[in-house]
Amino acid sequence: MNTRLCLTIAGRIDAALQRELGEGIDLARMLSDPLYRRDVLLVCDAHEAPELVAMAREFRVASTAAEAEMAGTDSGFSPSRFFNSLFGALGMPNDPPEPPAPSKDRQRGTIGRRK
Repeated sequence: MNTRLCLTIAGRIDAALQRELGEGIDLARMLSDPLYRRDVLLVCDAHEAPELVAMAREFRVASTAAEAEMAGTDSGFSPSRFFNSLFGALGMPNDPPEPPAPSKDRQRGTIGRRK
């Protein structure tokens, strides 16, 4: 996603929705939350103002064109690698913990008995 271009278009969408509906959008959430982004773009598509429809289309093109360009190049950066390195550095386990080994008393069935 071309963040700068998408943020610019989202700002224009925000202004148009405030003018048309009296309600704006959350710009940060528009860039970070795919479901929110989808909902905002669907509202733009459904509205009768042709400029909102055009801006929704423009936003989709800007967000997918950058992804297609990034898919073709190997920059060495990927969000998954970034998050894995971040969470790994914080000590987050990659695998679930193994269950504790059964004690010798449990294996022999001597729980609760005293010698």
